[in-house]
Amino acid sequence: MRKISAMILAILLVSSLCYAQSIVVNTVEVDGAIQVICFTLTDANTNEYDGCCSTLATQDPNAYVQAHMAGWIDEIAAIAASPDTPHWMDTGSDVAWFPYTFPELIPAVGLLYIKGPAGLVKSLEPGTYGQVLTADPNQASKMKWAAAGGGSGTPSDSVVAETSFGASQSAGTASTYSRGDHTHGTPVNPVTGHEASYNHALLHANTNDPTADQKAALAGTSGTPSATNKYVTNDDSRNTNARTPVAHNHAATEITSGSLDGDRLPALSTAKRGGVPATGAPSGKYLRDDDTWQTVSGGSSPAGVLKDLQISVLQGNGNLAEASGVQTWAGSDKTSQDVFTVEANTTYLVEGQYIINTGATTHTTAMAWALGGGATVASVEYQVMLWAAAANGIATAQSTVHVSGVASKVLNATGALVYTNIQFKGIFVVTAGGTITPQIAFSANPTGTCLMKRGSWVSFSKIGADAFIEAGGWS
Repeated sequence: MRKISAMILAILLVSSLCYAQSIVVNTVEVDGAIQVICFTLTDANTNEYDGCCSTLATQDPNAYVQAHMAGWIDEIAAIAASPDTPHWMDTGSDVAWFPYTFPELIPAVGLLYIKGPAGLVKSLEPGTYGQVLTADPNQASKMKWAAAGGGSGTPSDSVVAETSFGASQSAGTASTYSRGDHTHGTPVNPVTGHEASYNHALLHANTNDPTADQKAALAGTSGTPSATNKYVTNDDSRNTNARTPVAHNHAATEITSGSLDGDRLPALSTAKRGGVPATGAPSGKYLRDDDTWQTVSGGSSPAGVLKDLQISVLQGNGNLAEASGVQTWAGSDKTSQDVFTVEANTTYLVEGQYIINTGATTHTTAMAWALGGGATVASVEYQVMLWAAAANGIATAQSTVHVSGVASKVLNATGALVYTNIQFKGIFVVTAGGTITPQIAFSANPTGTCLMKRGSWVSFSKIGADAFIEAGGWS
């Protein structure tokens, strides 16, 4: 057995040419003798050059390097000039410089060098042909050559047939192996010969087989029967007569009897009659032409709609101003009953009664009409009758006046009686819609407490268009 060890020598070189700075020498010892010595040369420019030599069998490497140093120094310049070209360090010697390296100088073909215990390098001679390298903890190098453990043997030229039933099992005794494409065969199909004449009724009774119609019914009525589309069974709670119907809708054409709540009727339009808008509480309301229920407020005309009759009745005394000039007829505290709404191109019958209580200062009384909201009139013609009397007294004189227009008109002569009773009636023709407010006026402050007494009233009755001339059965 050869033993391999390594020795490293560092030698500093200085030459007059200043090429070499140092040489590092590595030696390999095989079985006690140096077989290979390798060099690394570093020049003044820190360039490194590698080389090896061999057959130093009995020489001391240090002495060998010292003995050949002079010759090596002479070759340094040539090595530096062409380091990739082999150079002989001494003529006729076995010392070569780069590119020869240690693996090229191994002394035996097939020799293996293995790191063993304690870091020592062991050599392992080649084995015989067919052997393989095997790990072995009992060897000094922990490796050895040995026969291959598998993949050998002789293939068999026969197999056991398995083409019949009832064959017994067996592990076998042959040392040959089976080829990869071998087969044991299969038995012949035992059914083919008699399956056409076989009596299948022996295996299955047809008594409970479904009929053709029953099979067709298995397809179901909607979708494919499955775990998510199941048949209804007898125990299903939905298979009862007492079932609450699910909420659903009916087309109007399907409803041919009974009555409908007003909320179910269609909305009003120019093409529909009899419908009313949906509401929960229409009581006390009126239906406006925008198809909504509206509430009549304050006893006057509905918001946005003029009824055929508008009437305002004082259910309590209204406070009149104790002054001369025009003021609303109902008093300063009854302003919600002052105004009447009129439509364009409409004729109205206007009438009413004023019961006025004043102080005893001499004055006259007049009537007027204030137009608002853009209202205009084509004509205003009315007749007035006036009586004046003491409190609870009997009037003995009467004033009668015909009035044209809406301007203030004095109705009586100057007097100091505290009660004035006025009745009026006439026709108003309105051309542009808006509002009309009845008014009264005193020529002087009557003094005392001035009131429009409870029971006074004014009404506007719509009787037709602005060109209205008759209604009813006239001929």
